[in-house]
Amino acid sequence: MALSLMLILPAQAHDRSESFSEWSWQEDGKLFVTASVLSREVTALANAQTRQGLSEAFGAHFVKQVKLTPEQGICQLAGKPASVAAQNGYLRLEATFDCPANIHSLQLDIGLFQQVSSSHVHYAMVKLLASNEKVEYLFSKNSLSQLVPLTAQTQESHAERLSHIVIEHLKSGVEHILSGLDHILFLLAICLVARSFTDLFWMITGFTLGHSLSLVLTVLGYLSPEAALVEAFIGFSIFLVSCEIVLDRYNRRKVLALVALLPVAIAISRYAMGYSWLFAVGLVFIALFSISYLLLTQQQKQMSQALKAGLTALFGVVHGFGFANSFLAMGLGDNNLGWKLAAFNLGVELGQVLLVLTALALGYLIKQFWQKGLPSFIRHGAILSLSGMGMFWFIERSL
Repeated sequence: MALSLMLILPAQAHDRSESFSEWSWQEDGKLFVTASVLSREVTALANAQTRQGLSEAFGAHFVKQVKLTPEQGICQLAGKPASVAAQNGYLRLEATFDCPANIHSLQLDIGLFQQVSSSHVHYAMVKLLASNEKVEYLFSKNSLSQLVPLTAQTQESHAERLSHIVIEHLKSGVEHILSGLDHILFLLAICLVARSFTDLFWMITGFTLGHSLSLVLTVLGYLSPEAALVEAFIGFSIFLVSCEIVLDRYNRRKVLALVALLPVAIAISRYAMGYSWLFAVGLVFIALFSISYLLLTQQQKQMSQALKAGLTALFGVVHGFGFANSFLAMGLGDNNLGWKLAAFNLGVELGQVLLVLTALALGYLIKQFWQKGLPSFIRHGAILSLSGMGMFWFIERSL
């Protein structure tokens, strides 16, 4: 079961299909745009394997799928989009459009990557004419065209834009956790390891407090964790909680040895291959933390509810770093940052509550159907799937 899931599901479990652009006016009246996207998104457009080939494919796709239509005249692309340097794993291009003078609005059509991923979303930040104000727009399958006013707007329209921003970020938060299989599986593992509704309440509360704190601190710039290590630990957290479910006095040594040796073996492998030793140190820390965590949870009957919440909050902190990476990847500037952050986090919480309630409802139905208890092969299969996926993501993201 676990192997079949590994073959079907992508390694980037909770990475959404996204692209970004920023539009601004130059002194000569031309409209300048920079657009960026993860390199892996472009591989679906062409068979090109080199970075140059992917950049050309991105540029050709941009020309075909991005159109500007002012209220009068036309906006023409001034030359071929140029590929520019981007952070590792991303492609970035620059382009300039010649538009008629004295335009007050234009219709912006962006259908980037919709042909290969119907769930793809594009975030565009547009700078208004004659001001430094920037307005954000979201393009998706159901909203490929937006009317973009370019002049100063009334207070009422500003309120409408703020409402739109809050709704879109609320939806984005819900979609992020509902489309993130690693987050879903971790929450499912928490439901399985909890021994009562009280335990589950405190554990979910701790997880919520943890990821809310790290999300806010990271977005505000107070923390800057290593993204690759965060993604690896998120995968390992699923594996670790799965081990907690099956840990008992008979298999204690074997489970603890597996949990400790897996991160250490990968750390040694990475260091031997010439990678940064800092990442390897992080993996060793994961091993030490995991052993300490499992030893503590063996005393679960004597653990206070506060300690249970505190331990789960540590996992929440790591998952919150993952949420923050997704939020920051939107690249939408600092306008209305508080509203956007609050709405996104609330969306994550709503999605989380929906998942937990669904899991509890399924558990209740299963209990009614199998009154003598869930068949062991189903329970073992579920645990095997959780541990297998967690181990797979950890190894894939660490190497």
